[in-house]
Amino acid sequence: MIMLIEKKFNISSLSILILSMLIGVSYLLMFDGYKYVWLINNIVIIMAYYLLVKYQTVVIVVILILSSRVLNGFLGVNGSNSYSYGIVITTYLPMLVFILLKTKKSTCFKLKDINKIKFAIIFIFYSILSFIFNINTAYPMLTKNIIPLSYFIIFSVFYYKEYQAIKITHVVIYFRVILLFSLVVYFRPDYYLVYSSLMQSGYVFGVPVVQPFSDYFGFIRNHGIFFDGRIFGIFIYTYLYVLMQSKKKIQIIEILMLSIITLTTVSRGNIIVFFGLMSIYAFKQMLFIKRVAFFLVVVLIGVLLLNNTGAVSSESLSNFISSFNIIGENNAFSQREGFSEYAIAKFTERPLFGYGLGSLTARDTIERHVKVGSVYYNTVSDAYLFTILAELGLLGFVLFLLSLIDIIISRYDILSVGFFLLFLSHMIGTDIPNISMPYFCLLLLLINSKQRVNRLQMYSANMIKSPIKKMKVMR
Repeated sequence: MIMLIEKKFNISSLSILILSMLIGVSYLLMFDGYKYVWLINNIVIIMAYYLLVKYQTVVIVVILILSSRVLNGFLGVNGSNSYSYGIVITTYLPMLVFILLKTKKSTCFKLKDINKIKFAIIFIFYSILSFIFNINTAYPMLTKNIIPLSYFIIFSVFYYKEYQAIKITHVVIYFRVILLFSLVVYFRPDYYLVYSSLMQSGYVFGVPVVQPFSDYFGFIRNHGIFFDGRIFGIFIYTYLYVLMQSKKKIQIIEILMLSIITLTTVSRGNIIVFFGLMSIYAFKQMLFIKRVAFFLVVVLIGVLLLNNTGAVSSESLSNFISSFNIIGENNAFSQREGFSEYAIAKFTERPLFGYGLGSLTARDTIERHVKVGSVYYNTVSDAYLFTILAELGLLGFVLFLLSLIDIIISRYDILSVGFFLLFLSHMIGTDIPNISMPYFCLLLLLINSKQRVNRLQMYSANMIKSPIKKMKVMR
């Protein structure tokens, strides 16, 4: 059945490779005067929409959304600021075109398919209702959270076969090309200066970013095509997870590249999830004795890192490593203590249903500025699990957990359970569901991985049952 679906969307791998290469070249040229970037970006848009109309595959939608920050500001001639219409063309219009193309061919949903993600659907409807009742303050959440979730519902109910038909080969081609270009750009001697200049120009986000977050703990951050190190890191470990669940052989050179890029994001949450995922995967592949030895080595390295950071010669490196210590005074959790304390205080006031979506995360919606470190904030961010308690209450929190289980976890699959726990822990110190349309792409990739694992499990189960049935017939 799946093979028939994939044949129907027989978009060639070469087309994906060319499209990805053009996006990579455009990103490279952005750091080299961006003279011809507008021309390449327009070629990318024309080619992408041609492929979308011809093959009607969601892969093109995903590629345009994830590459939008490279494309948005450079669609006008000579690099004139085109962000306002660029974001429509790359982020929202592709999905609308896809839906229009598929209107007559949309699949009538089946209850058994809906039942598999029932909690995800209930949570999304609950979030939408909360948004509507709190719209006076929650309107900034429309693009950050509601539209991505709404698109996911449409896909899950009417086009569930479309994310089943996402070919892992196309995903791998796109990410390999983009990650390679991001590494090449990062190791440019002038990366820090050019990145800061691009952010201050207003091309990337439509408005100038006066103080770009270019470095952390004294290290220059690799922000990749997202121009945001945290989002970049999230998609690196998500890609790794998709690769692991595809059951394809993962090359050592690719693991090395992904490890280096993850470290260059200087994002502690991403680093923990990435290497945690690597540990689970390695542990799963080993024999019992090797598993025990591996676990002891990991514990030993962890202890050495946490207790001997003073031995590191570089002060910046020492401070960065010590921030991983969960019992330390300056770790990632303690630095967000202001956010979590404020959110918990609000949760205790309205524990069941909360204050409504956006009541803490929309702009200027809290009655006092929250101090985190030496900086004061007028919103609560980077603490999603605490924020959702305050905004959607205990009911919303439980529904969110159940929705993630629906989307991620496969039965008898330790890797999916491990990813779920790591992904959840990452949201203690970040706000992944509020990253706008890339979150829609993230959900598609995760549910596609779950579907793939489930199909492999069913195939294996049928292969075991077939000989047993033959033996019974022979008897």
